[in-house]
Amino acid sequence: MITWLVLSQANAQRFLALTKPGFNNRIRYYEGSRVGFKLINDKQVFKGNIMGFTNQGVLLNDSLLIPVQDVVAFYDYEHHRLPKFLSRLFISAGLVYGTVVLVNGTLANSGDLQNSNNAIVVGSLLGVGVILLPFAQRKYKLNDKRWIKIIDVTITP
Repeated sequence: MITWLVLSQANAQRFLALTKPGFNNRIRYYEGSRVGFKLINDKQVFKGNIMGFTNQGVLLNDSLLIPVQDVVAFYDYEHHRLPKFLSRLFISAGLVYGTVVLVNGTLANSGDLQNSNNAIVVGSLLGVGVILLPFAQRKYKLNDKRWIKIIDVTITP
C-alpha cells in the first residue's frame, strides 16, 4: 500500500478532458494521444501527438505550446478506430487485388486489367477506402456547451 502511494505520487498524471456540462462522461486524452487544435485567430489546424501538459496549455509535437483558452475547435483522431481500420482495409485490399490482377495479366501475356470487372473492383475498393477517411476523425466545436480543460490527478497524503 505504501509503495503504491509513493509510486502514484512520483507519477502525477495530467490529462486533457473534453467535457460537456450536465453529462457524466468525459473523453480523456493522455500523453501520446493524436489530436488537433484550431485556435481563435488562426485558420490552420495544429495536429500531432500530445507530448506533455503545462499549467498554460498542451505541448504538441515537442515544440508547440497550445493555450487551452485559445482553442475554438478540437479534433479527435484516435477514438474512431473502426472507420480508420475499414479505410485502411479497403485501400490495402484494392492495392493488393490490383497488383495481383496486373501480375496475373503480365504472366498471361495480356498486359492489362484482364477485363473491365477487375478495374471496377479495384476502383471500388480504393474509392470506399478514400471515402471512409474523413470518418476516422471527429471535430468538436468548443463553446458554452462543450469545453476542454487540463485535469491534474495528483494523490496527496
